[in-house]
Amino acid sequence: SEVRQAMPMFVGTPVGHAAYMGESADGIDMATLTEALAERDREVAQLEERLCELQSELAQKDQRVGELGVELDSVVREVRHRQLDLEFQQLKLEERVRANADLEQSQRSLSARVEEAGLNARHAALDLDVSRAVTTPRAIRAQGTLPWTLRKNRLPVADAPPPRGAQY
Repeated sequence: SEVRQAMPMFVGTPVGHAAYMGESADGIDMATLTEALAERDREVAQLEERLCELQSELAQKDQRVGELGVELDSVVREVRHRQLDLEFQQLKLEERVRANADLEQSQRSLSARVEEAGLNARHAALDLDVSRAVTTPRAIRAQGTLPWTLRKNRLPVADAPPPRGAQY
């Protein structure tokens, strides 16, 4: 556009032809025109060089974006694996907690049974001591209660009184 302004409108006219041939016409000479064209050529070369640099930077950034995308996919996949592992471990933990609670309940039940058996054994020992001291049924009734072994039908075999009606 500047070149067209510097050049005469019609090269075919005598004034335009004179300017084209390097002659001076209306104050425009070929040196100024050549200098303007050379300046524009340098400017175009600089812009083309800058365009190449920008395209190179863009290519590098595109490559980096691609690398980051691949890395992101890998990290997302790893996170999903870790989440699945975590869910699995949580399920196993819940299962172990339930099993532990069941075992604790069983332990409490067994402890209660052991305590009951120990209490029954102490009652039986006390009743055995009392029955050795008092061996007649009349003496037993004199105490006012039946021994624990008689109440539970757990008479000791050696000290058991003979059944009624049995004769020796």
